[in-house]
Amino acid sequence: VRDAFGNMAGTAFDSVFNPDAYSPGWAVILRKLRRKLIRLAMRLWDRIFG
Repeated sequence: VRDAFGNMAGTAFDSVFNPDAYSPGWAVILRKLRRKLIRLAMRLWDRIFG
């Protein structure tokens, strides 16, 4: 469930900022932000549901 929560955060990010629609430099930055968002979502899950 924790991984699914992280994947939902990543999917939500992709629906707003599709990294493939941007130049290569921006795509790298957006992919890093997406990974950070997923990690943040999973840490939030751990904090709430421990």
